[in-house]
Amino acid sequence: MADIISSITATPKLGIRATDSVSSPVSPFGPTFSVRSDVGSQSAVNGYADSKIWNIGYTKPLNQGTRPFSGDSAAKTYLSYFATGDLHAYFHGKRVRLEGTTTHPAQLRLTFDLLGAYCKPMVYAVRNPPYFREWSQYAWRVVFDLDESFKFLISLPKEVNDGILNNDDSFYAGLGGFSDAEGFIGLRGRFNDKSAAAFAVSNTNARICYDFLTGLRLRGFSGSVTKAREVDGQIQWALTVSSKDVIPLVDRLLLKHEEKIAARNLIRRLAGTPWGEAGPTYKAFRRAIRIGRNACVLAAKREYENRHRMKQIRAQLEQEITRRAHSLHAAGLRPQFIATLLGRSERTIYRRVARENDRVQAP
Repeated sequence: MADIISSITATPKLGIRATDSVSSPVSPFGPTFSVRSDVGSQSAVNGYADSKIWNIGYTKPLNQGTRPFSGDSAAKTYLSYFATGDLHAYFHGKRVRLEGTTTHPAQLRLTFDLLGAYCKPMVYAVRNPPYFREWSQYAWRVVFDLDESFKFLISLPKEVNDGILNNDDSFYAGLGGFSDAEGFIGLRGRFNDKSAAAFAVSNTNARICYDFLTGLRLRGFSGSVTKAREVDGQIQWALTVSSKDVIPLVDRLLLKHEEKIAARNLIRRLAGTPWGEAGPTYKAFRRAIRIGRNACVLAAKREYENRHRMKQIRAQLEQEITRRAHSLHAAGLRPQFIATLLGRSERTIYRRVARENDRVQAP
């Protein structure tokens, strides 16, 4: 059991770390979760000089420099299917804007590991609609304005073409990216008291699920696609793989998500062992992920509420400036002097005075 635990690091602050994860090293900061400090380990983002880490709360990065895509065909395939599962892409001027929202710190770290070397990101807290579950009410949105060389992401794949299905490297890269975004790797307790490996990916796009199933069957894996559930009128489809084929499959997948890699390490060691021994270790693993998720959501809530309060304060300040400008103008002061006194342009003063006149004279 000791060697199983040694293969991962689980902390309330950072969630799960796997020994062979490609993610950034563990941050040296204290035990309290902090989005601002967690990203301190992201060397790619910190490579942009004179910038605020993670650019939290800012609508535009302080450094607008971008770098062209430099990955190989496998990296392009992985990124395309990862973005299909978890991100949105569109042209924003001459840039390719890629954005997504998550409550998981590991998912945030992965997006930085994948894209932080290409541009300075924008990150801000958002509040989701009321029908979201309790621990999804607040989240982090990350936005990348990428070089034009990322235009291959504009038309995100809605299927798996023959070129990918017939090429092992491309297939395992594509399914790996899709799994990092939409997948689950774990253990199930069996009635015969033996733990069994489990693998699934779910998405509203049935075509992609069936295409990946076709590719798996071509390679000798057993699986199926079923209707998992319906959310807001959309059917969620689930691609599952037979437990006997899970470990051979995940060993071939190109995975970069640290939680998925840690889960792969666990099922390699625990699958087939008595559930009484494997269960506590696996449950502790999932619990650590939930702790990290909850801390991330609470940090987003604090950031969102602080930003909302600052917006209210700024709105009150501008209202006060408008009233002062109006009263000073009514007292006979020239707009040029009022503008200098209040730190606003002369044009703004004219507009504020006119607006306040309209408000005062309104019935």
